[in-house]
Amino acid sequence: MRFNLGIVIAAIALYAFGFLYWGVSPFGTFVWERPKDPEAVRAFLKEHFPENRTYGIPVFPAPDGGEDAKNEFAKAHAEGPVAIVHMTNVDGRPALDSSIMIKGFILNAICIMLVANIMKFVVTSLPTYISRLLFVLSLGLLVAIFTQAGDIVWWKIDWQWKSYIAVYDLGSFLIIGAILAHYISPEDKQKSSSKEKKKK
Repeated sequence: MRFNLGIVIAAIALYAFGFLYWGVSPFGTFVWERPKDPEAVRAFLKEHFPENRTYGIPVFPAPDGGEDAKNEFAKAHAEGPVAIVHMTNVDGRPALDSSIMIKGFILNAICIMLVANIMKFVVTSLPTYISRLLFVLSLGLLVAIFTQAGDIVWWKIDWQWKSYIAVYDLGSFLIIGAILAHYISPEDKQKSSSKEKKKK
C-alpha cells in the first residue's frame, strides 16, 4: 500500500513541478532564440519540411549514393550551416494541448514506477532516508549526463538549452527520490515479505 501511495504522490508532485518549471518560471524563455523573421521561417518550414519528422541539414547521402554524394555532403557539412530540424506539428496544434498533459502525466507515472521498482530491489542496501534519496538522485544525474550532455557532445546541440533540460531532470529525480525514499524502506520490504510468507 505504501509502495503504491508513494508512486501516486510522486507522480502528482512531479506533474506540479513540471508545470511550474516549464509553464510559470520565466527562465525557460531565456533559452529560446528568436529567428530574424519568424513568419518567413514558418512559411519556409511548412514548404520544405512537410512531415512531422526529424531532418538533417545538409541532407545525409543515400547508402548507395557513391563517393560523389559523400564528397558533396562532406563539402556542404564543412561550409555549413549544419542543423537538425524537428518538425513536431506541421499543421499546428493548440498552445495548451490537454492530450500532451495527459500523456505527460502517464509517462511520468511509468518512469516513477520503474524507479520505485529499482529501489525495491536494492532497498536493503539503502538503510537510511538520505542513502535512498542519493541513490535516486544518482540515477537522475546519470540520465542528465547521458542524454543532455550526450546531445551536446554528439549532436552539438547548444549547451544553454540542454543545460536547462538537465536542471529539470535533476530536479525531477530529486522530487521523486525525496518522496519514494520515505515510502520505500528496508522495513517496508520486510513487512511485505512477512505478509507474503503468511499467505503461503
